[in-house]
Amino acid sequence: MKRMITVAAVQMKIAPLDTGRNLAKIEKLVGELCNQQSADLVVLPEDVLTGPIPYNLEYALSESSGEVMRLCQIAREKQLYLAAGSFICKDGNNYYNTALLIDSSGEIQLRYRKNHLWIPERRYLVPGNEAMVVDTPIGKIGLAIC
Repeated sequence: MKRMITVAAVQMKIAPLDTGRNLAKIEKLVGELCNQQSADLVVLPEDVLTGPIPYNLEYALSESSGEVMRLCQIAREKQLYLAAGSFICKDGNNYYNTALLIDSSGEIQLRYRKNHLWIPERRYLVPGNEAMVVDTPIGKIGLAIC
């Protein structure tokens, strides 16, 4: 039997390079959404934590950063899946445009690194090399970045 799920998109004005302000907005908007209706999956916009940061790689985040851990906490507290837009992620000496799927227990279930970089990104980012789909209790979910 097919199950209906509710997917919500959060649209917000992103404060460039102000992760604290952006996280506060995310928490507020997701909280308001959850107070109005239940959602199984909430999708955040691209560049959600820092805004676009081309050539400012010192602002790149790691998956273990406090900012990403806060997104995991929001998903766990609200008991929903969170598609964490994208952000520039540092992994070793490489930088990727990365989107994460965080489950309702606050665990990262899927990492997508943008495969097809546009020309300016190729100067400072490494492309990902796979597209993945993960089975979840709410259905199969994949991520993409434009």
